[in-house]
Amino acid sequence: MSAGGGHSAALIAETMAAVAHLPADRVRVTGDGPLARQLQGRGLHADTAQAPLAVVETTGRGAGLTAACAAVADGGLVVLAADGPEPVDIDLYRDAHRRGLVMLGTSGHRAPAPSGDDSLARE
Repeated sequence: MSAGGGHSAALIAETMAAVAHLPADRVRVTGDGPLARQLQGRGLHADTAQAPLAVVETTGRGAGLTAACAAVADGGLVVLAADGPEPVDIDLYRDAHRRGLVMLGTSGHRAPAPSGDDSLARE
Protein backbone atom coordinates (compact mmCIF):
# COMPACT_ATOMS: atom_id res chain seq x y z
CA MET A 1 0.00 0.00 0.00
CA SER A 2 1.08 3.52 -0.60
CA ALA A 3 1.06 6.28 1.96
CA GLY A 4 -2.41 7.35 2.99
CA GLY A 5 -3.92 3.84 2.77
CA GLY A 6 -4.25 3.78 -1.01
CA HIS A 7 -3.05 0.89 -3.10
CA SER A 8 -0.33 1.28 -5.66
CA ALA A 9 -1.23 2.64 -9.04
CA ALA A 10 0.49 -0.41 -10.55
CA LEU A 11 -1.79 -2.82 -8.65
CA ILE A 12 -4.90 -0.89 -9.68
CA ALA A 13 -3.72 -0.75 -13.32
CA GLU A 14 -2.83 -4.45 -13.42
CA THR A 15 -6.18 -5.43 -11.93
CA MET A 16 -8.11 -3.16 -14.30
CA ALA A 17 -6.14 -4.55 -17.27
CA ALA A 18 -7.09 -8.10 -16.23
CA VAL A 19 -10.80 -7.31 -16.67
CA ALA A 20 -10.58 -4.65 -19.40
CA HIS A 21 -11.96 -7.05 -22.02
CA LEU A 22 -15.20 -7.47 -20.06
CA PRO A 23 -18.20 -5.14 -19.65
CA ALA A 24 -17.74 -3.28 -16.33
CA ASP A 25 -21.29 -4.16 -15.25
CA ARG A 26 -20.39 -7.88 -15.39
CA VAL A 27 -17.36 -7.54 -13.06
CA ARG A 28 -17.99 -7.88 -9.32
CA VAL A 29 -15.54 -6.52 -6.76
CA THR A 30 -15.66 -8.23 -3.37
CA GLY A 31 -14.69 -6.66 -0.08
CA ASP A 32 -15.27 -3.23 1.36
CA GLY A 33 -11.75 -2.02 2.01
CA PRO A 34 -9.76 0.70 0.24
CA LEU A 35 -8.77 -1.50 -2.73
CA ALA A 36 -12.38 -2.53 -3.37
CA ARG A 37 -13.53 1.08 -3.18
CA GLN A 38 -10.79 2.23 -5.56
CA LEU A 39 -11.75 -0.42 -8.12
CA GLN A 40 -15.46 0.29 -7.76
CA GLY A 41 -14.67 3.96 -8.22
CA ARG A 42 -13.32 3.03 -11.65
CA GLY A 43 -16.69 1.70 -12.72
CA LEU A 44 -16.57 -2.00 -11.79
CA HIS A 45 -20.07 -2.82 -10.57
CA ALA A 46 -21.66 -6.16 -11.44
CA ASP A 47 -25.35 -6.29 -12.25
CA THR A 48 -26.71 -8.60 -9.57
CA ALA A 49 -29.33 -10.09 -11.92
CA GLN A 50 -26.66 -12.09 -13.78
CA ALA A 51 -23.66 -14.12 -12.64
CA PRO A 52 -20.59 -11.94 -13.09
CA LEU A 53 -18.14 -12.83 -15.84
CA ALA A 54 -15.34 -11.91 -13.43
CA VAL A 55 -14.95 -11.45 -9.70
CA VAL A 56 -12.10 -9.36 -8.30
CA GLU A 57 -11.45 -10.73 -4.81
CA THR A 58 -9.93 -8.03 -2.58
CA THR A 59 -10.23 -9.52 0.91
CA GLY A 60 -7.38 -12.03 0.63
CA ARG A 61 -9.34 -14.45 2.82
CA GLY A 62 -10.23 -18.06 2.08
CA ALA A 63 -13.94 -17.45 2.50
CA GLY A 64 -13.73 -14.58 0.01
CA LEU A 65 -11.99 -16.76 -2.58
CA THR A 66 -14.50 -19.58 -2.11
CA ALA A 67 -17.38 -17.11 -2.47
CA ALA A 68 -15.80 -15.55 -5.59
CA CYS A 69 -15.49 -18.97 -7.23
CA ALA A 70 -19.11 -19.78 -6.37
CA ALA A 71 -20.43 -16.46 -7.67
CA VAL A 72 -18.62 -16.18 -11.02
CA ALA A 73 -20.18 -17.61 -14.18
CA ASP A 74 -18.90 -20.92 -15.52
CA GLY A 75 -15.79 -20.20 -17.57
CA GLY A 76 -15.35 -16.90 -15.73
CA LEU A 77 -12.34 -15.11 -14.31
CA VAL A 78 -11.41 -14.80 -10.64
CA VAL A 79 -8.80 -12.11 -10.00
CA LEU A 80 -6.91 -12.41 -6.72
CA ALA A 81 -6.02 -8.80 -5.99
CA ALA A 82 -5.04 -8.96 -2.32
CA ASP A 83 -2.53 -10.77 -0.16
CA GLY A 84 -4.16 -12.83 2.53
CA PRO A 85 -3.15 -12.93 6.17
CA GLU A 86 -2.90 -16.73 6.07
CA PRO A 87 -2.81 -19.63 3.60
CA VAL A 88 -6.05 -20.37 1.76
CA ASP A 89 -7.57 -23.84 1.56
CA ILE A 90 -9.43 -24.38 -1.72
CA ASP A 91 -10.35 -27.48 -3.71
CA LEU A 92 -9.10 -26.35 -7.12
CA TYR A 93 -10.68 -29.31 -8.89
CA ARG A 94 -14.15 -28.74 -7.44
CA ASP A 95 -14.10 -24.94 -7.16
CA ALA A 96 -12.28 -23.99 -10.36
CA HIS A 97 -11.28 -26.77 -12.76
CA ARG A 98 -14.68 -28.46 -13.18
CA ARG A 99 -16.27 -25.09 -13.98
CA GLY A 100 -13.51 -23.93 -16.32
CA LEU A 101 -12.60 -20.91 -14.19
CA VAL A 102 -9.49 -18.86 -14.84
CA MET A 103 -7.65 -17.54 -11.79
CA LEU A 104 -5.22 -14.66 -12.02
CA GLY A 105 -3.20 -13.11 -9.24
CA THR A 106 -2.31 -9.43 -9.45
CA SER A 107 0.46 -7.86 -7.40
CA GLY A 108 1.36 -4.60 -9.03
CA HIS A 109 4.85 -5.98 -9.64
CA ARG A 110 4.27 -7.92 -12.85
CA ALA A 111 7.02 -7.53 -15.39
CA PRO A 112 6.06 -7.18 -19.06
CA ALA A 113 6.44 -10.24 -21.28
CA PRO A 114 9.86 -10.40 -22.97
CA SER A 115 8.38 -9.89 -26.43
CA GLY A 116 6.56 -6.78 -25.30
CA ASP A 117 3.24 -8.56 -25.80
CA ASP A 118 0.93 -9.00 -22.86
CA SER A 119 0.74 -12.78 -22.47
CA LEU A 120 -2.51 -12.42 -20.52
CA ALA A 121 -4.35 -10.38 -23.15
CA ARG A 122 -7.76 -11.74 -23.98
CA GLU A 123 -9.42 -11.76 -27.37
